[in-house]
Amino acid sequence: MNSDSYLAKNIRPLVLVFLTFVFSLLAFTDGNIGEFKIAKEYIPIFQTLLVTVYGAYFVGRTWEKNIKSGNNK
Repeated sequence: MNSDSYLAKNIRPLVLVFLTFVFSLLAFTDGNIGEFKIAKEYIPIFQTLLVTVYGAYFVGRTWEKNIKSGNNK
């Protein structure tokens, strides 16, 4: 990137970390005062969130690297 902005260069990893941290924190603390148990409602949300965010991140990075390597030839 030509931009010198930290946020512009790191927005995807920051969003990935933020979403993972906040959702995990909320899911793990939801009703877990006595014993640890993840509610069944959170499991499909975890699956969808993780597949979408991580998949988009890594596929996007791979695609960008391939485009850049194609432009350098």
